Amino acid sequence: MAFKWAGQTQVRSSIFLCLWSLTFSLAMVMTKSLSKDIPQIVLMISRAAVGLLAMLPFWYPFSVKKVFHTPHIALLVLRGIFQTLAMVLGYAGYRYLPGETAAFLGTSGPFFILLLARLFLKESLDTAHWIVMIMAYGGVLCVLNPFDVRFSAYTLIPIFANVCMASSIIVTRKLVLVAEDKKRMLFANSFFPLIFFSLVGICITVSWKLNGFEWRYLATIGTLGALSAVFHFYALQRSSAAFVAIFDYFRLVVFLILNYFVYAEPMRTNAWIGGGIIVSATLIYVMLKQKQKRSA
Repeated sequence: MAFKWAGQTQVRSSIFLCLWSLTFSLAMVMTKSLSKDIPQIVLMISRAAVGLLAMLPFWYPFSVKKVFHTPHIALLVLRGIFQTLAMVLGYAGYRYLPGETAAFLGTSGPFFILLLARLFLKESLDTAHWIVMIMAYGGVLCVLNPFDVRFSAYTLIPIFANVCMASSIIVTRKLVLVAEDKKRMLFANSFFPLIFFSLVGICITVSWKLNGFEWRYLATIGTLGALSAVFHFYALQRSSAAFVAIFDYFRLVVFLILNYFVYAEPMRTNAWIGGGIIVSATLIYVMLKQKQKRSA
């Protein structure tokens, strides 16, 4: 399935990132209420397997035999490792930590993306970018009071997940810049995690006794997770990693809104104000980048 206009402008890349924010947040909201009796490895295998099938319209036709036939195989495997780790840690964070705690710690993602983009992609950050990032993080602090967050060993999970996800984003952007086949990249997105999780599943004993509703629930999470990965990839095709980073803050707003409607958890006044600041900062940045592109 080809999106000929994907990433042609910052606005269109922003549309993909908004869709990513929605699908990713939906998957995390559903993961939050998943029964703790379902083993984590079952969740991971189903996520990767269903994800591979859900991505079929985007990577087909692509021969599975050709997945390793690329001069950039080292980068592709490295991306698979980072994605696998990010998937495990990311889902575990939202599953075993309070939603607001996981969401707040998740806002460390842009910092790691910007740092790695500067080190490995040599992406420069203009003044407008820094101003908007500071403005957006001010909104985060307004939404979620860090002094209310209870820290424990589990709170390190989302931070490590963000390091792995940021690394995956940098490698993905690098592969885009060296003109790697996008269908191979989309196929590998779920292929490498599926291989790893299947090997782990063979080595350990887990219970696969789930009812029909639970299997459908896992399939929905897998589909949403796969779609979020597709949208994120299309945004990264021609948008810089730094541009993508700002939407991590926007994703926080989407998650809190969905959390409000699904679990009826009230949003305090400071959450609405902080959310408004984050959305405003995101819109301002998109418009500034679009204006810069037109004047270039």
